[in-house]
Amino acid sequence: MLGVDTSSKLFFTAIMGWEPITDMIEEGLAPEEIDVISTSISDTLSEFGRINKTDSIVLDLEDFLHSVFEEYGVSVSDELLSELVELVMKIHNTKNKNRE
Repeated sequence: MLGVDTSSKLFFTAIMGWEPITDMIEEGLAPEEIDVISTSISDTLSEFGRINKTDSIVLDLEDFLHSVFEEYGVSVSDELLSELVELVMKIHNTKNKNRE
């Protein structure tokens, strides 16, 4: 498939496989929005190499995800938000490691 961003597909698959996302979808998060989130994450992180927990992009990512969930009326604890950000970082860092 031409034009398919494999990076955003990796994020999409990981987020959809993340157990709490099922509850969030039931609370009102549109499944289509997960594709938009994945693409936004992919586009944003494409500018970065390896990401550490202390990098400012991590806070930006948390803020972005929190605002998206809030927009859909989905309540997310700080613990779950951190878990999702760690998942995203792991995928990003693994992808970059494989690229080297």
